[in-house]
Amino acid sequence: MSDNSESWNQISAEYQAGRGWPTESLAWGIRCPLENELRVLDEVRDKRVVVLGCGGGQDCMAISHLGPAYIAGVDASEAQIQHARRLLGCKVHLVHHEIETLPMFEDGAFDVVVSVHVLSYVREVAAVFREAWRVLKPGGQLAFSVHHPVDAVTTDDPPYCFTQSYFQVETEWSWFGGTPFRSWHRPLTEWFRLVREAGFEVERMLEPPPVDLEVWRRSGWNAEPYYSKLNTVPGTLIVSARRR
Repeated sequence: MSDNSESWNQISAEYQAGRGWPTESLAWGIRCPLENELRVLDEVRDKRVVVLGCGGGQDCMAISHLGPAYIAGVDASEAQIQHARRLLGCKVHLVHHEIETLPMFEDGAFDVVVSVHVLSYVREVAAVFREAWRVLKPGGQLAFSVHHPVDAVTTDDPPYCFTQSYFQVETEWSWFGGTPFRSWHRPLTEWFRLVREAGFEVERMLEPPPVDLEVWRRSGWNAEPYYSKLNTVPGTLIVSARRR
C-alpha cells in the first residue's frame, strides 16, 4: 500500500474534515445498513479485536461501543493514524504499519479481525488474509468489506454503463483534486478463492441493498449522483469467514 498510503497522507485532513465516517455503529459501506442491523460480527463483548486499515479511527470507535476487552487498529497512512489518535485517545492500541505483515502481534492474538473498505487498495491481499489467519484464534472470525467490483467498473451517472472490463483488476484513478490512487477490484469469485486459500471457511457474502439512514444524510457522502446510483448498483461487498 506504499503509494496509496502516501496519497491518503495527502488527502487525510480534507477527507476527515469534509467526509469522515460514522462512529455510532460500524458502517460497512456507503448507504449500507449499519452493523446494529446487519449483525455481521460475532459477539465481541470481552473479546480481542483488530481493525486492519483503521484509517481515522471511526471503525474502532464504532466497535468500542460493543464492549470488547481490547481493540487494535493498524493503518499504513501516518496522517490517518494521527487523526485516529486524536479521535480515540488511549482507548485503542494504534499502529502505523502496512497490513500485509503484522509482526507486532503474536499468533492467535485476536478473536475477530475486521477491515472496512480497505482491501481493495492492497495489491498483495493474499498476504493480508494469511496474516489475518495467523493472528486469529482457531475458530476466530474474519469480517471485511470492499468496494463492490460492479460499482467500481461502472459510471456514476445513469444508465451506469461499464467503463472497463469487469475482469480488469488493477485500476488507476484520482480523488480530491487529482490525488492518484491504485485499486484492485477483484471479481466476487476471486475474493471467495483468496479467502478460502488462506484457510478460512466462508460463511456469508452480502451485497446489501441501500438504506436511507440519517447518518448518511448528515454526511458528506450524501451526494448525487453516486447516492442515487446505489439504488441500482451494489456499492459494497461484505464477507464473513471463519478460521478453520
